[in-house]
Amino acid sequence: MSWETAADVLVVGSGVAGLTAALRAHERGLRVLLVSKGTATDGNTGWAQGGVAVVSPEVAGGDSVSRHVRDTLDAGAGLCSKEAVRTILGDGADAVARLRETGARFDGDDDVLLRTREGGHSAFRVIHAGGDATGAEVQRALGAAAAGSIAVLERHCVVELLHGDSGAVAGALVLDALSDLNAEIKGKSVVCVTSGGNFDFERLPEVKERAMRFSGRKKYFILRMPQRPGALREFLDLLGPDDDIARFEYLKKSARNFGTVLIGIEAKKADGFPALFQRMTDQGFEHRDITSDPVLSEFLI
Repeated sequence: MSWETAADVLVVGSGVAGLTAALRAHERGLRVLLVSKGTATDGNTGWAQGGVAVVSPEVAGGDSVSRHVRDTLDAGAGLCSKEAVRTILGDGADAVARLRETGARFDGDDDVLLRTREGGHSAFRVIHAGGDATGAEVQRALGAAAAGSIAVLERHCVVELLHGDSGAVAGALVLDALSDLNAEIKGKSVVCVTSGGNFDFERLPEVKERAMRFSGRKKYFILRMPQRPGALREFLDLLGPDDDIARFEYLKKSARNFGTVLIGIEAKKADGFPALFQRMTDQGFEHRDITSDPVLSEFLI
């Protein structure tokens, strides 16, 4: 079962960036649809314990945006983009004001917020909410604002971005994580904000592995490697310029003439493997592709 809907702006991801983008677009009168893999309040934003460093007009004592910029560049030790730092910090006070208008409650009172001085800062400019619950309060406020004004598609995973006639991204194909229903959402603009709870960095190798194998750009095969001088060099010469050996493992003690090797090859394009396997056959390298073998891949890969 499938269905289709349309929106002016499709936002993928429901953390602070995704919710903010959705609310700003809604304020401009655009039809917005937000897609979240979990609920609208899931994500890493709520776990952020640190405060928000921002210079505000209410602060006395000589602090300034330029001073904040200097502190940030010094702490960054040459790794920061000066333009990005100046833009982000210059917009900081307005961003915090918008959060407060949205309903976020920071420590202090309506007139003066409590500020701390933390590592790398030369002034008291870090604000908090609930002590170390700043992220949770920001997520709560944005989520509450979105709940009353933004259409949210929860527990749906984006599996493909769709392109219009011009080639630009114009929508997304999503999958209902619970009932396996899929929907094609056509939007005029697509905003992907998936750096937080939508992604577990500890699973990056597994995610990459599955994606490479699914797309056909990574193959595993068992090879009978001749045990003679120069055999490995001959095999390497068969690889294409964009082929990389991701795994090379002898499976058992080598015999007199041959050794059984498990090899994993990564390629930029899947269509190069048939030619590679043909070159191996032509040069006498016996092999067996086990990438899709349910038994051998389970035990060996």
